[in-house]
Amino acid sequence: MKRLLFVFMAVLSLTACEFVADETESQPDLSGKIVTPGKVQVASYSSSSYGQIFSIDPETSKITINSSENLGGKSVYYAVVNAGSKKIDRELARYISEETSGARTAAVNNTYEPVIDEDDEGFAPIHDFFAPEFEEETSRSAILDSASEAKKLVLETGKTTSKFFIRTNSGYSKEKATLYAYNEICNIWILDADAFLATESQKKEIAEQYAEKFAEMYPVIRNVFGEESDSLYVSVSGRKGDMESLSATGTKVNIIVCDIGADGQDGNTIGLFSCMDYYKNGLKFSNTTVNRSNEGKFFYIDSFYASNCFDYTISTLAHEFQHMVNFGMKVMNGLSCDANLNEMLSMLCEDMMQAFLGIGDEFSPKNRIKTFIRRYYSTGIRNYDESLVAYANAYIFGAWLTRQFGGAALVKEMMTNKKSNNDCIAAAVSKMSGKTMSFNEVFGLFVKAVFNGDESVFMNDAEETLSYGSYTYPMKGFSTFDCPAIFENLAVSALPASYGVMFKKYGEIGSGKTSLDLSFASESGMTNSNVLVYVFIK
Repeated sequence: MKRLLFVFMAVLSLTACEFVADETESQPDLSGKIVTPGKVQVASYSSSSYGQIFSIDPETSKITINSSENLGGKSVYYAVVNAGSKKIDRELARYISEETSGARTAAVNNTYEPVIDEDDEGFAPIHDFFAPEFEEETSRSAILDSASEAKKLVLETGKTTSKFFIRTNSGYSKEKATLYAYNEICNIWILDADAFLATESQKKEIAEQYAEKFAEMYPVIRNVFGEESDSLYVSVSGRKGDMESLSATGTKVNIIVCDIGADGQDGNTIGLFSCMDYYKNGLKFSNTTVNRSNEGKFFYIDSFYASNCFDYTISTLAHEFQHMVNFGMKVMNGLSCDANLNEMLSMLCEDMMQAFLGIGDEFSPKNRIKTFIRRYYSTGIRNYDESLVAYANAYIFGAWLTRQFGGAALVKEMMTNKKSNNDCIAAAVSKMSGKTMSFNEVFGLFVKAVFNGDESVFMNDAEETLSYGSYTYPMKGFSTFDCPAIFENLAVSALPASYGVMFKKYGEIGSGKTSLDLSFASESGMTNSNVLVYVFIK
């Protein structure tokens, strides 16, 4: 089969970016605002050890960049981004054309097949989507008869049992579980028929450790992310009832240890949160029916990993709890939080809780760095497609955001700013930086950080401006962010949707040059308004 070279193309208008780094500060100033002055074709280069980035409009075919210093020896990079919701074929992408003067192009035949390494490390917790379409308040949407007070379970370790809906390899089934530990925050249940925790001593030991760890992290996480909801949906119109009276377990968090998906040791899912547990069974929406809710605060930890990779599951407790809190803070308040942002926030929860939980980098989201470097181009930075790459892209973007714009305090702003999705991110960054920015401007700064590689803000620790007691949510910089292959020519055929991006190195600026002309083109001669281009000179 003939290989397709993905070429990057543009017919664009310059938007200059005022980035000047203060080399006397301990952290690089990469937070400058991208300015959009209009359809101009001339811009100025400002000297900076961290380079300068320009955002290019889809309607300019040529720009000139002038400098008061010799640009010779500096390199020209560019990124082509699909900000739309559908993939964009290579014919509508953009590239710096051969008409460009003042720069030596890289070898055009330097092309290689994308790395597809199915053995990349990483885990993809199942995000169990449930999205009922609420209806207008009518007689049909009256509170369910079943929404009467539930009979409370009497808790006694090793003796209290109940049946819960558990995810199997073919759907869900109701299985018996026994309570093995509890405290005022949580109950720990283990399936009676579990194959990996077979002895009573195993079950008791692991359950007690989970109960202790979760009770410790519970207030620390809520201090940043907010509080999970104490209500259950009881009508198809979205009316809510008091969980304390409607749930057999009240408002306590329930952690069920089981073989998620019944996949034995072959699965890669460590944890699961299902928002259906926040609905009463029997609700019949126009597009779905609630028929497998455990009616309370529940999430699930895989028993194979509980018995074989305990530290991963401790980090997963934080990850899944964020999903529960997010559902209460965002969705139950009428705010959208797309799956990519939700997963990003859960991985940032793991990130900021890593030191608190005593988790090594190999069991933290930092183990996704390699996947990002190798395969970032296969899905959008702001897309969720259940792949390991989607998790890696979401985490790397979030890790950069927090290390650049205030650490845990930025996350708290995202959780509380009453905004959704990209607007949520942009509003939080604007608040923390003191500069009003659109999401595309924020994304341009992310592009610049990736271009800077191991000199970028990825290497810096996040600010610690928020605390719970003596804990200040340290989010350490990466030990390395070396991307030796990230700017090569890739043999791919389309830009993925939702901020799919290709990072490219064009070439070096010729000796003695103080001016650079860049021409842009597309393979088809046409353009797409969702294609953004960022040019970076360093």
